[in-house]
Amino acid sequence: MKMWRDITQLLLICSLTMLLSDPVDAQFPTVCTTTKALTSMECCPVAKNGHVCGGAGRGECAEVSPSPESDYLPNEWFLGVDDRALWPTRFFTMTCSCVWPFTGSSCDSCDWGYYGPECNEYKILTRRNILGENAGDIGKRAAQYLFWSKSNISEYSVMTHNLDYMNANGSFQPTFSRVSIYDYIVWIHYYASTGVYTDYVESNDFNFAHLGPSFLPWHRYYLMIWERLLRDMTGDYDFAMPYWAWVG
Repeated sequence: MKMWRDITQLLLICSLTMLLSDPVDAQFPTVCTTTKALTSMECCPVAKNGHVCGGAGRGECAEVSPSPESDYLPNEWFLGVDDRALWPTRFFTMTCSCVWPFTGSSCDSCDWGYYGPECNEYKILTRRNILGENAGDIGKRAAQYLFWSKSNISEYSVMTHNLDYMNANGSFQPTFSRVSIYDYIVWIHYYASTGVYTDYVESNDFNFAHLGPSFLPWHRYYLMIWERLLRDMTGDYDFAMPYWAWVG
């Protein structure tokens, strides 16, 4: 990734969109879409154990620090214009900082490969060819889970307008929509694939989810997010998204 500066820049800019899922686990927890949360610029939800960010040993509400990659980003292109620049600092300057291996917007989730209430169960899952042995079982499970995801509401909300629109007319008005898990994951792809906004004009020359060397790693990460959402929805933590051997 660091062999050439120009490739590094593209990959680091792509991190703006990859940060949609971690550590804030992609966009806006619904509890953080209120006028109070957005005007205070604080998104530190209460975890399932009743403590903010999970409490001691799990996480704490902390100031967001710009990532080291920001030194490489040509911020003059879109800083203060594109909401994704230095995500999530246009919206929140305080978020949950989780103690590994906990992660997520409230430190309720586990890092990749870890499971259980205390995230201390490590498990390696094997992806299977959807056209190979036991294809019927894995194919049916995947299809059923995708179908269910269309009727299960996500714990995250999506923006229907950008921040400048919310601040228009001198009064702040949040514009978010509750969506299904399926629509949420579709929206992540849409938001990451939207061209970078420069001087309030969308530039399709800078679609870093597709038009650059980050195309393959970004989509691999994107599918991992989708897979995690399906596991959490169903409680089936042995589920691994099947793959299609398209080369034959």
